[in-house]
Amino acid sequence: MRTNAATRPRSARHARPPATGRAILRPTPATFGAADARPRWSRSQPSVLLRLEGAAVAALAAFLYARSGEPWLLFAALFLAPDVAMLGYLGGDRFGARLYNLAHTFVGPLALGAYGVWDDAPLSLALAVPVALVWCAHIGVDRLFGWGLKYPDGFRDNHLRRV
Repeated sequence: MRTNAATRPRSARHARPPATGRAILRPTPATFGAADARPRWSRSQPSVLLRLEGAAVAALAAFLYARSGEPWLLFAALFLAPDVAMLGYLGGDRFGARLYNLAHTFVGPLALGAYGVWDDAPLSLALAVPVALVWCAHIGVDRLFGWGLKYPDGFRDNHLRRV
């Protein structure tokens, strides 16, 4: 006999997905029922926390950028620059995911910002810190909207949700 979400016991409808790494990204009828509009993993607490973290990073980066006195035109011009890394997918899914993830982790902008703060040359401070702040704001907005780091099996799989 075939069962659906309404006929399964409540404990089966709301059972936790198996703790097998990527299984949570491939929802099955056991992880969500017909009554649920979204899979369980898209509304989980870690996903919400990561999105809030992205919002906080984006807001802080925009605030610090505003305090820096740099023109907002530069912010607008550089905001989508990290997404140029999507062109890596022309070289295949694995290469594209690596290049995209390299441009969408906080390691790059934090290193660039640290260089700009600790280097004595005024030109590096004038360029490195604002670029790092725009880069952080971009990553924060991406995380806020659920566009996370990519898995190598395709552009649609990321660490926050399946797009």
